[in-house]
Amino acid sequence: MCILLVFTVACIHFPKIFNVQIFWANAADRENAE
Repeated sequence: MCILLVFTVACIHFPKIFNVQIFWANAADRENAE
């Protein structure tokens, strides 16, 4: 049960972390393009 809870929390938070990394990567690309 505890493992399931950790897995659920991880699934919720990991996409947010990846989205932030993608966001910063895109922002850096825009600055370099200009």
